[in-house]
Amino acid sequence: MQVNYADQGMETGDTRGGNRQHIILLEGDELSLDNYRLLVARQSGAYSGPRHRHNFDQIRMCLSGRMNYGVNQWIKPGEIAYFPEGTRYGPDISDEEYDSMVIQFGGSSGQGFLSSNQMIAGMEELKKFGKFEDGIFRRSGDIGPGERANQDSYEAIWEFLNARSIEYPKEHYEMPIHIKPQNFSWIPQPDLQALSVKQLAVLSERRVEISMLQILAHNSMRLTPRAGTQVGFVLSGTGRINDRELKERSAFSLEPFEAAQLTAISDLELVLMGLPILAATPVWPGSLALA
Repeated sequence: MQVNYADQGMETGDTRGGNRQHIILLEGDELSLDNYRLLVARQSGAYSGPRHRHNFDQIRMCLSGRMNYGVNQWIKPGEIAYFPEGTRYGPDISDEEYDSMVIQFGGSSGQGFLSSNQMIAGMEELKKFGKFEDGIFRRSGDIGPGERANQDSYEAIWEFLNARSIEYPKEHYEMPIHIKPQNFSWIPQPDLQALSVKQLAVLSERRVEISMLQILAHNSMRLTPRAGTQVGFVLSGTGRINDRELKERSAFSLEPFEAAQLTAISDLELVLMGLPILAATPVWPGSLALA
């Protein structure tokens, strides 16, 4: 289990440049296919990013202000967007101030996700051959076989580190999935009346799950084991996970098949995300039996 807090995370810039800062709260194992990184992102002014796609999955939640992800496409406070691997979005051009929670993770295709250390190392090496500007790596001098003068920043770093061309997964979804949690109902749980749940989405064949939990003060629940990693981000309130403190803008992660006790000291609200189940064949949750 990992637990960390937005006021104690590691601060770093955005590989796409611009007026964005990242505070990294959680990171997975860079050698695993389900590697992940959860951060709080802050934009404080003009930013320009090209239309692009990923070979990994991403979930964003707007905490304040509003976030752009394409022409006339905005994520407002409390809203969530899922950006599937292989799906194009953007351009992201705005002059806004906002805070957001962002988690990026290896998707269903099993291509994994580059760690912060890998990204920084790759970026520093590539600076010997060009510069990063507005989300683009611009090569200078002679262009070698298979290289491009202008290339998406992440794509250029990935190809440099892997010494091969990137192969994007076929898109599962035509566009990012924009979720409006305020329009979902809280569903009280029959076995624990102090717990209410909003089940927001179950996505892809590897079961990316997004939910919200609300636990009334002085109550506890057990987060049951799951075959894939679980990651939580506290939106409001105080509590504990096992014996570790939880507060607003803190985050925790549970390894596959790890359980934990979640306790609310004051009313506690959080978003809980299940990362793709890659280690084994996901089990269909319904009741199925061969005749």
